[in-house]
Amino acid sequence: MTDTSAGLPWKAVGLIGLTGVVMGVVTAVVGIPPALLPVCWLGFYVLWVVVVLRRSTPRPFVTLTLGSLLSGAFTGGIQSALLTQFRAANPWWAAEMDPVGDPELVRALLVQGLGAGLVFGLAVGGVAWALARRRARPDPAP
Repeated sequence: MTDTSAGLPWKAVGLIGLTGVVMGVVTAVVGIPPALLPVCWLGFYVLWVVVVLRRSTPRPFVTLTLGSLLSGAFTGGIQSALLTQFRAANPWWAAEMDPVGDPELVRALLVQGLGAGLVFGLAVGGVAWALARRRARPDPAP
């Protein structure tokens, strides 16, 4: 994950973003119950931080923020593109989705994906930045 341009590992950003393809397809085709959804995302966030830190990815904060934003865009985009399947696979959201027309729901899914991608990217990126900084700090002399 060292392919860098402008100091950013774009390959890492792209690979992190691909998790949004996985979540978009799974949520649209299979559906994930609301109680399990945060657990799935948390698993990806932990995986992202571990991989970025183990590979000593430069600029972990920006890398994870952009990767998460891309992941959110993919998730919202796929859910929107597969809207009929998404509605059918997620009956627990019927009360929220049924009164909303398709164009509004498409817009809401895209905005939600981008918003969540940005917010959680900032949070996960901040955690990775703090951990990377802590690892880089020399141990105090005894």
